Amino acid sequence: MKKLTKSILVLLSTIALTGCAEQTKPEPIEIQIPEPCRYGFVMIRTPDGNQTMYSSSIDIQNDGRDGKAIYIVVGAINNTWSGELQ
Repeated sequence: MKKLTKSILVLLSTIALTGCAEQTKPEPIEIQIPEPCRYGFVMIRTPDGNQTMYSSSIDIQNDGRDGKAIYIVVGAINNTWSGELQ
């Protein structure tokens, strides 16, 4: 019986002290999502080892995460051709 009384006393004391704890307001979380970059480089590598690199605007229509084919559009306006890389 003494153990039960002590257990109830400890439980009530814990509940009472928890209610007396100082309440602090949480700090707001600031989430920053940058705008995606629409400019980059595309390297074309042939089976015989030649490489050509272009820099241009790139629009990724589908990145393949949905299980469908990857679909990327590379703008040909104002593109820069770096020539063949060895």
